[in-house]
Amino acid sequence: MELWILLGFLSAITYALADIISKKILTKYDTSPTQIMFEQHLFNILIILLVFFPFIDFTFFYEYFYIFLFKGLIVAGVAIVYFSLMKKYEVSVVSPLANLSPIILLIFTSTILGEHVSFFQIIGILITIVATYILEVNHHHHTKSEPHEFHFKQLFRKPSEFFVYAFLLLTMMSLTSILDKTLLDTGMSVYSNMYFTSVCVFALVSIYFIVKGNFKDRLKKMVKEPETFSIGIIRFVDSLIILSALAIPGVLLSLLIPIRRTSTLFSAIGGGLLFHEKHMMRKIIAVVLMLIGLGFILL
Repeated sequence: MELWILLGFLSAITYALADIISKKILTKYDTSPTQIMFEQHLFNILIILLVFFPFIDFTFFYEYFYIFLFKGLIVAGVAIVYFSLMKKYEVSVVSPLANLSPIILLIFTSTILGEHVSFFQIIGILITIVATYILEVNHHHHTKSEPHEFHFKQLFRKPSEFFVYAFLLLTMMSLTSILDKTLLDTGMSVYSNMYFTSVCVFALVSIYFIVKGNFKDRLKKMVKEPETFSIGIIRFVDSLIILSALAIPGVLLSLLIPIRRTSTLFSAIGGGLLFHEKHMMRKIIAVVLMLIGLGFILL
């Protein structure tokens, strides 16, 4: 097994762990997505400055400032659009959108990066997408008085606004991966990429808090709820792993990201055990489909 494939699976595990911890903390503290972004990227900045400062090359920031600013806007935009959809539409429809991003990514990587994917690998990606969608659809609790019945035709009952935001979300997620690959191909270190990205995101979120007039309140909230920093720690490790995979020569972005999306598998199993979730049989079927899909991807 190639190293980038192994790193992809490790990233899936850390990504899922961060999701499970995020769910617990969001439930416990009712923390906003912007607060999590604020603390996560502040942690990234501090840990990189303290531990990995010698690996930061500031000349790259001056040369590619516009790309980092663009990437910072996209990273912040992904969170804003995603949670806006979560508030307005059904969770079971919005949540699986992240698992559909490989479709757009496949289009981008073949046209922009010139990557070539085999027929079997395309079949594997499609099977993996279907499997992760099944997992996410059945990932939520529903009472007997209000059973959840999902049908794909529900998607087409949504107003055009839903499709616009959904497509925007998927496009931004795919662009983030392509920008990372492009930056790392210049010879930039993983730590430089992480540091400059976090600086841009942290600056944007801080400006947002300052404009709203609650910057000091956000700092106090960070001190009162130190557990939120644990999300930043896990996300930092996850970013380090996935960027290290992207930096490996010959890595196929169109295959790496679907492998990372198997985080749904680990979050479903971990969440099922931790939160005593139901519909485990249907989840097992989805897991089997996912493993079949991965087998095609790795051919």
